[in-house]
Amino acid sequence: MLKEKIGEVTEMVSDMMGNGYKVEVRSITKSNGMVLDAITILKHGNNVSPAIYLNNYYGDSEAIAAGIVREYKEKMQMLGTGRMDSINKGYILDKVNYQMIGLEANKDYLKRCPHRVLLDMAVIYRVVIDHNEDSDTSFVLNDSNMKSMGITFEELDAAAMKHITEASLVFENLNHMAATLLASKKKKTAEDCIVEEGKAYVVTKYDFSYGAGLLMHKRLFEKMAERAGTDLLVLPSSIHDLIVLRDDESLETKDLRDMVTKINCNVVSSQESVLTNNVYRYVKETGEFEIA
Repeated sequence: MLKEKIGEVTEMVSDMMGNGYKVEVRSITKSNGMVLDAITILKHGNNVSPAIYLNNYYGDSEAIAAGIVREYKEKMQMLGTGRMDSINKGYILDKVNYQMIGLEANKDYLKRCPHRVLLDMAVIYRVVIDHNEDSDTSFVLNDSNMKSMGITFEELDAAAMKHITEASLVFENLNHMAATLLASKKKKTAEDCIVEEGKAYVVTKYDFSYGAGLLMHKRLFEKMAERAGTDLLVLPSSIHDLIVLRDDESLETKDLRDMVTKINCNVVSSQESVLTNNVYRYVKETGEFEIA
């Protein structure tokens, strides 16, 4: 949408929503430095509202405003009546997930977000309200959210760790991934994840959301390395999934890094979903990750 239209559209949306709603325009900094204009429509008494991003809207102002109102209502209907009112400390701790992002590309973004650091990656905390193959309704917790909800970092991290270690997994041979998912998507646990020699595997959460957060699931990698009897190489194919294979002397890490870079450039659907261009090694002896 053209910048000069934003003010006009905002006024139209406010008129369409009527009294009882606060309509604002915000520039939202996403991960990897992306800045997007969005309209938020906050019902009085609610403390959270879905952001309606304007970058996909084109045409005359009235049609854009009508589309924004329609999108807002659809998202609120999907969330369920009263669900936004119930977002409190307990709700957040029940829905929070780890999300991995690149450290260097997000230095400014991380200044206002609680996070941990893992090598050249940062671990942030995303509250997933609803996720399916068509949409993702979620938000990243910032320091302001934490303060207003009375949540400590220790509470937040413990809740995210509980969810990642209890999550059902998808673990499939990379070469058979598409065919397997078309046939049936079977829930796996850490006990089911066996990395065979000469094969690469995709591992993610069962809902395919923010699966790179499994890097925080040390027991999963401990079990896989123990069964393989070797260190493991991990390729971050996006923020949503990982590729895992045995560390074999015949494998050149440079070639694998090139492969990750090509995936990020040609396959990953948006810049925001790119993690890093590095390859990581899980060292069986120490139980820690390193950059390969």
